[in-house]
Amino acid sequence: MKKVLHKSGVTRGRAGKATVAYRRQSTAAPVGVVAPVPKETLSDIMGIRVAPTFKSWIFEEMDKMGVPERARAEFLRGCLVYAIKASRRPSDPKWTAFVEAAEGAAVTNLGAKLALEGPRDIAALGFWPAA
Repeated sequence: MKKVLHKSGVTRGRAGKATVAYRRQSTAAPVGVVAPVPKETLSDIMGIRVAPTFKSWIFEEMDKMGVPERARAEFLRGCLVYAIKASRRPSDPKWTAFVEAAEGAAVTNLGAKLALEGPRDIAALGFWPAA
């Protein structure tokens, strides 16, 4: 079977060779299918200053958890995202109702509050690790 090209679909390149111009297919995902999120190029740097003992504590904790050295940056980015999302929880009425209902059991069984109370508690942890 021979491929038939329409005249309107054939163009000539610099070398005079015939090339075929194909129609672009739609990149929209079908209904019900989640399109993949394109990864951004990681080019910006966020610098934070920490004490040398704090830095060594962070790396020791990552080692204890089994975070491989090549994944430390991804782990720290994930920590930042989690902290931001956790800081927004106190404004969610369902979350506050859950925390109030479970607070007594958490103090009794864990000896501490169940959750951090927003960005100030998380920022306080960023100065030095909690014991």
